[in-house]
Formats: sequence, structure tokens, C-alpha cells
Amino acid sequence: MKTIIIGGVALGASCGARLKRLRPLDEVIIIEKGKYPSFANCGLPYYLSGEINKKENLIVTNVETLKNKYGIDVKILTEVINIFPNDNKIEIKDLTNNKTSFMNYDNLVLAMGGKEITLGFENRNNVYFLRTVDDAIKLKNRLLNISSITVIGGGFIGLEAIDNILKLGIKINLVEAKDHVSNLDKDMANILKKLLIKKGVNLYLNEKLEDIINIDDDKVLVKTNKSKIISQAVLLSIGVRPNIDLAKSAGIKIDNLNAIKVNKYLQTNFKNIYAGGDLIANTCAINNKKMYVPLAGYANKHGRIIANNIANLKYFNKKITLASVFQFDNYTFASVGFSEELAKKYDIKYHCIYQNANSHATYYPGATSIYSKILFDDNGKILGGQMVGLNMVEKHIDVLSNVILNNGTYHDLMEIESTYSPIYGSAKSVLNFSGFMIDNILNLPLKTISPIEIKKIENDVFIIDVRDPISYQKGHIGHAINIPLDQLEKNIHLLDKTKTIYIHCQVGITSYNACCKLKAYGFDVVNIMGGYSLYKLINDD
Repeated sequence: MKTIIIGGVALGASCGARLKRLRPLDEVIIIEKGKYPSFANCGLPYYLSGEINKKENLIVTNVETLKNKYGIDVKILTEVINIFPNDNKIEIKDLTNNKTSFMNYDNLVLAMGGKEITLGFENRNNVYFLRTVDDAIKLKNRLLNISSITVIGGGFIGLEAIDNILKLGIKINLVEAKDHVSNLDKDMANILKKLLIKKGVNLYLNEKLEDIINIDDDKVLVKTNKSKIISQAVLLSIGVRPNIDLAKSAGIKIDNLNAIKVNKYLQTNFKNIYAGGDLIANTCAINNKKMYVPLAGYANKHGRIIANNIANLKYFNKKITLASVFQFDNYTFASVGFSEELAKKYDIKYHCIYQNANSHATYYPGATSIYSKILFDDNGKILGGQMVGLNMVEKHIDVLSNVILNNGTYHDLMEIESTYSPIYGSAKSVLNFSGFMIDNILNLPLKTISPIEIKKIENDVFIIDVRDPISYQKGHIGHAINIPLDQLEKNIHLLDKTKTIYIHCQVGITSYNACCKLKAYGFDVVNIMGGYSLYKLINDD
């Protein structure tokens, strides 16, 4: 049996290695257009700063290892220019001498990945991309000789590149077409926005790229619909799309997301041709709809699934939860499931809770804040979550991902059993508290308001700050009056039962206790989630 894999990197290399383990006597050939059959493209931003100090460290597996360890024949600098599905053959071109030839196959795996969205600027001087090892080398060499750069696109790669380029002391402009950066909702992304500004990044939000013009060999002009920005280089990082041209020309079916259409076994309309990774859309666990989400984790899993199915083990591609993470200025930003933006797009009714919890028990030194936002529906089903903090953030998002994958509800959050030591967490974890909050909202019911919504009405409603006077003097929400929790009952006669009372503290727990107390006395109360700390972080100044 002969299997040809078009493309290496995550899907191609993992598929080839798995297949040779399952069927050692099969002939497996990887055809790779570039020089490196398997490299860590997620590590490219860290090469720019020297965090990853050698390009060799980006190479996951080289040609010799694939051949000697796994018995895979790897043809680099070779391009597949045609697929003939009815004849089970492909046409290839050797890029070193431009000679073409044909190869037959029993099974064909499409692992060409995503294609950088270049907007036609790929051949402009001083315009760089960050998709391959050669891209990273080229950009790094340029960074050694400049003092300013404009990054276009505030997604994962753009932000990680900025985080690393800042370490070189280079001035950065960031252009983003949306009104906020990252895949987080605007309120949580505001935490990132303030960090970017603090680090000296010039932000151009809500601005669409119109043109990139070279002024001279050392200066380039970025023109948006609002601004003209001059720097010495441009990093274009606005995303990828499925690299489907070869497949489409061969009669392989394409879906309505412009990705290759596959069944649950990752087979195309030709049963012996498979596709995965950035070439396909996956089914979302939340709404069972197809979504195009190009992430390395999916590509690696697809490689194994395809190899298993070629070996007749019948594995199928499971649903996805959209889990992702990135770092900026030592803060971890992680999300899973639906944001508010996605929930609105797919017309899903939702509610939100906001929370400011600690990374571990506060009596053990070094605890830091974890700011979180959880989306849930009327039945308490968890729809998504976003978290920001210095420590333990990705741990909780990983757990939340599995809750969502299994259609979990707030009951599952309340009952999550996490390992516990004061060094690593609290006896009641961050997600336990999230479950408790949702339980209170749905079943008490406890009225709450988000830090964003209270900002809109803060000057028109009655607010009590139940912290101590010193904390109150340092800052509070709107025209809040200060009545510390331990003095609340003494002053209850001063409160008007005809008015709704909004209550805040520092993180939302003391105010919750105050709400319970006043509610027992017959007051209409609303807890301001996340307290003053989160209010300050996620609202625009």
C-alpha cells in the first residue's frame, strides 16, 4: 500500500509517523514544497526575540529522522501541481530543476494547510510575513536594523510577534480592523489594550488597511481609511484561509466556508483522498455548526485520525471547543467556546458572569488575580469562557473546554474536582465559584450587573460601596456612597426601599454578602460582578 502526503508540518508529519507505526511495510511519501518537512510555526514569534535562540530548535523533525527512524520517504522542495483522482496519480515538480514527473498512490492525504492572506502585498519591499521558518529568519534579520515596525492584524500571531519584538526595543504600531484586538470580547480585550498602551504600542483600532507604499529603501507608509503611518517595516498578519486551489482544480468538493469538504472520517468525495488541519472546517460542540478555526492542535489530531482510517481502524473527527491561549507581557489570555460576538452571530441567547478570583490560596504568598467571564444559557449550559491572569489561567480554560465538549452545565462547574494545595489553587477552585455564581443567578435568583453595563448607568442609579473607607477613598464606581459591610445593618434605616440598590466591593464577594443581607430585609439589590477591580480594568478610561 502506498500513501502520498502532500505537505508536512503538523498534519503531514504526524500522519506519516502514525501510519508507519500501524503499517510498517507500507510505502509512505511526504511531498513538501518548502525546505522543512516539520517545523513549529507556533514558535516563530519567539525566534524573533531570541527566546528560541536557534532556527534549528524550530525544526520538529528533519528529513533524515523521518527517513531513518520511521522509514518515510520525504521529498522537499517539491511541489504537487496536479491531482488526478480518477487515475490515482499526481504530477509533481522538482523546484530545484523545474522537472516534472508523475507518481501513483493508493491513498492521498492533503496536508497543505492554510494560505497566508497577503492582500497582494507579498512582493512589496519591507513587507514581512510570519508563516514559515524562512519568514522568521528574514524578519529577524530586518529587525536587527530598524527602530520601528507596523504590525497589521491583532490576532494570535500578531500579538505574540509584538510581545517579542518589544523585547528588542523597537517601536511598534498596531493596526486592527476591529474595535479591539484578539479573539476576546471587547470588555476582556480592554485588559490587553491597556497593557499594549502601557508598553508603548501605538494602537490604530477600527482602521482598515488600504495600501502599503514604499517611500524609500528604509521607510514604508501604511495607509488606512483613517491614518497614514510611517515605519521602517511592516508585518502583515491578518490570518489564513484554506489552501484549496490544488484540490478544487482536481474536482475535490469544497464547502460553503471555502474549505475542503470531508466526512467524519476526514475523507473527501474521493474515498481514498483525505484532508484535515487548516484545509477543513470542524463541527463546533456548542451549536453543531461547521466553523473554520485554523489551530495547530486540530491539525495534529487530524494526522492521527487519517492514519488510523487508512489502516482501517475507523476513527472519526470529534467536535471542537475553540480553545486557545496566548501570552502578552507575562499575562496569559485564554478562551474557549463562544464569545458574546459569536453567540450573537449564531443567534444564541446567553447570560454572562464576571469574576475576580485568586490563582491560589491567598494565605500562601504570591497569589495573583484571575479575571474571568463565563457565558451560559437559560438552562445553565456553559457556552464559553475567557480568562486573563499571570498564573493558572490555561489550567482552568482546559478544564472548561472539557465541560463544554460534554455539554456540561453549571452543576458540573460546582462539582469539578481539582487537585488542591495552597501552592496551586484554592479548596474551591475558580470554576467551582463560577458554578456557584450561576447557581445563585438562576435559582435564588440573585440580580447581577456586569462591569460594562454599570458603567453606562452609574450616574443615574444608587450605588453602595461596602469596602473599608480607605479603599473607597482610592476610587469607587460612579457616585457610590460608602457603607462598609460591618456597618450596613446599623445604617439600614437610611436606605430607601423604593429604590434599586447597586452594590460593589473590590472583587464581588463582599458585595454578594451585602446583597444577601439587604435582600433579607426586603430591598431590591443588584450585585456588581467582579467589583471595582474588574470595573477599572475592562472599561475604557
